[in-house]
Amino acid sequence: MRRALLIALAIPMVGLILGCATVVNGTSQRILIASSPRGAAVIVDDSLVGLTPVTVAMSHSRDHIVRMQLDGYQPAQRSIRRRTSGWFWVNLLWLDLPGIAVDAVSGGRYTFDSTQVRMRLTRQPE
Repeated sequence: MRRALLIALAIPMVGLILGCATVVNGTSQRILIASSPRGAAVIVDDSLVGLTPVTVAMSHSRDHIVRMQLDGYQPAQRSIRRRTSGWFWVNLLWLDLPGIAVDAVSGGRYTFDSTQVRMRLTRQPE
């Protein structure tokens, strides 16, 4: 009887722990940003973050715009779009309301499909 009670209590607890997308995904993701040629200025959401290649921690809480600029080349831009993580659906399956709330507030509910952004810059006409 005692063992059955422990198992009955443990199963939901495991679901609460495993179902939290924030624990699995974190609230940000490191994205490598590279260009050809190298050395382009990288602007993420209107903030200069460095020169290519550079790795940037991007928050899962929203989509991002990555722009590159290099003298003699046309500027380039790409959107980084988030998607709902599969772990968030585990929260729903377990009806883990605290986990759903934490994931929604922290951005842990989301993830990015790729861990890198690569752009080939085009020379400006002379």
